[in-house]
Amino acid sequence: MTHGIVVAPVQDAAEAGAYALRLGGNAVDAAIAAAFAEGVVNPLFCGLGGIGEVLIYDAEQKRVFDLDCSVVVPASFDPSLFADKRSERMEVLGSYVIEGGANRSGPLSVMTPGILKGLGVMFEQQFSSGKVPWDQLLLPAQKLAYQGFHLSPYVASVVFPVSLYTLIPSVPCPRPWPSRQRVWGVRCRC
Repeated sequence: MTHGIVVAPVQDAAEAGAYALRLGGNAVDAAIAAAFAEGVVNPLFCGLGGIGEVLIYDAEQKRVFDLDCSVVVPASFDPSLFADKRSERMEVLGSYVIEGGANRSGPLSVMTPGILKGLGVMFEQQFSSGKVPWDQLLLPAQKLAYQGFHLSPYVASVVFPVSLYTLIPSVPCPRPWPSRQRVWGVRCRC
């Protein structure tokens, strides 16, 4: 590929996708690399514990493929258990809380995420270029996890709530953020 563009919510993820393109990969390879990197740097909205919906257009076959990477719930789950029992919306997670928190903890909250299988299917079912090995697609995410990355202010505020800083005074608190100033985050080592 001589030209390409990768768009992602976080620059590190876009760079991971561009890396896949530079290795000779296609858009699917870039999406896989970007998804894994995004899962490291922005785990609240993308990661192995999530879901996905993938549309792939195959120009040679002139076909669109839809890959549903949803969750799998236990076979005995009854959706009526949650019907009309919403008590509040958790904007941080973009989901609703059911009365009593049954969807947040306990046996009724368990589901198997589908994104990892979906990314694997994308790679194995000839949507990938075949030029970039799986381990090379994961390399940017591995480097981010081991070498550290700039943590966004939003993720920092959720992962490291202010109460943590009262317990561990040696950890610098990333707040308050200066107003009207673009802040890219703090350096994080995992």
